[in-house]
Order: sequence, then structure tokens, then C-alpha cells
Amino acid sequence: MSDAVTKRYARALFEIAEEHGKVKAIDEDLRAVLEAFQDKDAGKIFMHPRLDAEEKKKLIDAFAGKVESEVANFLKVLVDGHREMELPGIVKAFEKMANEAQGIVDAVVTTALPLTKKEKKQLADKFGAALNKEIRIEERVDREVIGGMMVRIGNRVYDGTVAGKLARFKQSLTQVR
Repeated sequence: MSDAVTKRYARALFEIAEEHGKVKAIDEDLRAVLEAFQDKDAGKIFMHPRLDAEEKKKLIDAFAGKVESEVANFLKVLVDGHREMELPGIVKAFEKMANEAQGIVDAVVTTALPLTKKEKKQLADKFGAALNKEIRIEERVDREVIGGMMVRIGNRVYDGTVAGKLARFKQSLTQVR
């Protein structure tokens, strides 16, 4: 499916979510459903191209009461349109729309050691105040950064790692020669 079609499906669901005031709830449910389908046998069943649509709808009915009705109905629409393989792209596009509407920005923080909850909150608060947005942190641990941290928000990178500083120092030395 093209990116444009994926975005159309996401946009349609987003408009319904906005209309019913359930953007955050539907966003959370979509991510939970996608995670369930990616980690378990349920995903193999739901994504299998040769499985009968009615069997897939029975699987969706198992989510009834656990997710918003709009999510369950949307999944059935995907099944009817033979678009279930596009669920990951649709969820990603929906999440982007939901984040924009809610003023949420995702930040990827890379450090040599795991951050504490307090450190994550402090980072989120500091960058959130600077950007006037709510920051949601995804943490990555990479021992090669040696120390410090790298924060990626959208296409901006704030590199305060020891490895980054050493690389910049090395580059400045080679330019002097």
C-alpha cells in the first residue's frame, strides 16, 4: 500500500477519534493492539493473507471491551478491505497525528548507562519547557557513547556524549594541521 493510502486510513480514524474526544485512548489502544499482534500468535493469524475474514473478525471480537469500540470497528474495516498488513504503517501515521494534536514530541535519549526515572523526568521537563511541548522519552543504552548523552528530537540532535566530544576534538586537530 502506498504511504498516501496508509495516511488516508490513519486520517479517517483520527477524525473519528477527534470527533468522539478519544484521541489519546485510541492512540494507546492502537499501540497495544499492534504490540499484541507483533509479539504473539494472534498477529500471525490476523496478518495471514489466506485466513478467512470471519476468523479474523472473531479474533478482533476477543479485544471487545479491552479496546475502544472505534478501534475494533476500524480493525474490521481493515479486514474487509484486505488491508490488515498495513496496520503497522497506519498506527505509526495515527500516532504522529495524535502526538501533534496533543503537543507531544518523542525524544530518543542515548546514554552509556540506563537513566533513572527521576533523570528521565528532569530531561523531559527541561526539553519540554524549551520546546513548549510534552516530551515522551525513549531510552537507548549504548556503551560506545562512553559518558554523557545524545538527545534526538525530530531532526535535531543534541550531542553531549564523551564520544561525540572526542570526535569533534579529533576533527579540530586534523583541521589545524
